[in-house]
Amino acid sequence: MTRAIGRDWLSGAIVAVMAVMAVVVFTFAIARSDDAPSVTWTTMSRPPGGVGGLTTDGGQLVAVGYATHSDGTTTPAAWTSTTGLGWTAATVEDDDEGLMQTAVRFQGDLLAIGSHYCDARDCPPPTSRGLPAVWRSRGEGAVWVPVASAGFDGYARDLATDGERLVLAGAADADATTTGAIWWSTDGETWQRASAMPQVDGLIEVTRFTGGFAVVGYRDAGGPDYQPVVLISTDGDTWIESDLANELPAGDIVSIAATDEVLVGIGSVTGATGPRAAAFASSDGLRWTRLPFNFGDAVLELVANGEMGTIIVGRLGEEIGIGTPVAWFTADGELWSTMAQIGPAEENLAIVYATVGRTRAIVMGLSLPLQDARQLAWMAELSR
Repeated sequence: MTRAIGRDWLSGAIVAVMAVMAVVVFTFAIARSDDAPSVTWTTMSRPPGGVGGLTTDGGQLVAVGYATHSDGTTTPAAWTSTTGLGWTAATVEDDDEGLMQTAVRFQGDLLAIGSHYCDARDCPPPTSRGLPAVWRSRGEGAVWVPVASAGFDGYARDLATDGERLVLAGAADADATTTGAIWWSTDGETWQRASAMPQVDGLIEVTRFTGGFAVVGYRDAGGPDYQPVVLISTDGDTWIESDLANELPAGDIVSIAATDEVLVGIGSVTGATGPRAAAFASSDGLRWTRLPFNFGDAVLELVANGEMGTIIVGRLGEEIGIGTPVAWFTADGELWSTMAQIGPAEENLAIVYATVGRTRAIVMGLSLPLQDARQLAWMAELSR
């Protein structure tokens, strides 16, 4: 999966700019070794438009987002690449203004979710972020068409699938505000809102693992503070909450990914000198333990898993959104590369997407401020 990580401010920035456990023995452990893989990152080309989501699909990359036209309007757009060195624009048969947010391979097709903007269609109040939209590609991502989205009445953030059903994490209108919400579907066109889930203020991402689905989100704790939340479901409809207050009393999980055996969460723990980067693991999403690894002064932002292994992405720098992008990689969950610098230091850097495919890892980010934002992209060839 990809992702699009951070609090809701990051999702808003993207749209504005680019229009496992205490009682089980783990086989997944983080440790440095002289035999660990060495990973070199290089700058890669970027799609000629605003990227809303990035995923690997077999041997190719699929990016979805929007294209900006000479009259200032933006319409849904998608691109594919087999090398990361050049991109081919897809045909999106949709002239309404809008944005594709993320995409997955589902039952032989590619499926993308996003929204149509309110100035392109009538948006009933109190909707403020556009009308929900779904697109389907019945090939390798070359042609996309809008399809029905019955029952999906909110805003998309992230999408995951186990091959039989889709689970969508996002937000829904609640009076004059929004609240975290989850929908599920067996065909991508008819959606049902989760029938039982704890109240959350925002959802960041969703991933599939051996026990079902896991969602990471947060509750507003007042002021600038947030309470991390992890929700678990076997079917996408009924969700229970991990007791992070007891499992990780000083921990904060901001991103999760599933390996073959465990869930890996990254974030921070708060000690006497303030928050420090940390990684956690769980076999069921409910019981968590901290992994013994020192990330130094890095701030962790994303973890992603794919066919070749797992990467953790962050940046060096204590100020929010400022620093040098860095990453760690493991092919087997045991031997990790030493910290590798992804790119040069950037002011106001936001790491937005990370994905791992058959042969490479991809990381994309934004260099802010909004009025002068640049898309940044890096690639690393991987080997076992």
